Amino acid sequence: MFKMWDDISYYDSYAYVYDGTTYDFFTDVHRPKRKIKAEFAENSGHYKQSDFDLNLLRRGLYLTNTENISSERDGEIYKSDVDVYVGVSAGLKSLIKGAVDNSDNFSYIHVDISPTALDYRMFVDEKLKENFERNLDDIWDEYMSLNFTQPLPLYGGGYDSIENALDDYLKEVGIDRNQWYDFLNKYKNKSKTYIKIDLINNVKLLSKLIPRDKKLWFWYSNAFDWHQFRHTDVTFNRWKTYLEKRHEIDLCGHTPPFTSEKR
Repeated sequence: MFKMWDDISYYDSYAYVYDGTTYDFFTDVHRPKRKIKAEFAENSGHYKQSDFDLNLLRRGLYLTNTENISSERDGEIYKSDVDVYVGVSAGLKSLIKGAVDNSDNFSYIHVDISPTALDYRMFVDEKLKENFERNLDDIWDEYMSLNFTQPLPLYGGGYDSIENALDDYLKEVGIDRNQWYDFLNKYKNKSKTYIKIDLINNVKLLSKLIPRDKKLWFWYSNAFDWHQFRHTDVTFNRWKTYLEKRHEIDLCGHTPPFTSEKR
């Protein structure tokens, strides 16, 4: 755990699965060369792709969500029957969903393209296992204080505190702190798997690494509409169809607004 800081470029080059005990490594797809030079949204907005920022992709992590916790645009959260929660490591939305469902039998799979985001997720989970009522800002400060970590923290939604954001998130979905802590008390002992992968461009491997005999809820956040990876709705629909054909899955996230492209 946390050994990836010794050689972050190595851990960034491969897809891997960590089950809390061992790592399994897989060949990940190479980051594709830029094919889309610019995209045009339905409102005629014009956006140009930037070059990949490898430092951001290796060390960046979002501590708070960039999108709404529950909305038609960014994916609505509602109570449903879920066996396995799959979600990107950033922010708190996948945990909020678990708290809303408030079931007893579940497990989690955390996925991300950033090895740092996964490393931090593991660290948080370890600290919550020790004390599920621990202040999340204090956990972040502790992680930052470790002399071998070099994270690049990012805050979405204009927040500068995880706990302040959490208060708003819980209010948005209609649960209180007691319900939140009840969920974390369950979550701390549940099975958790961590997968580092380019979930869009390596969807075939992703599909093999997540269950096909369970009811899945998959939060992909804004993976298709982020300055490092802006995709058209054609790419999104192919990805969505591929997963839905092979899994009993409820996908939740931001649908990309780009409907045409200029090369």
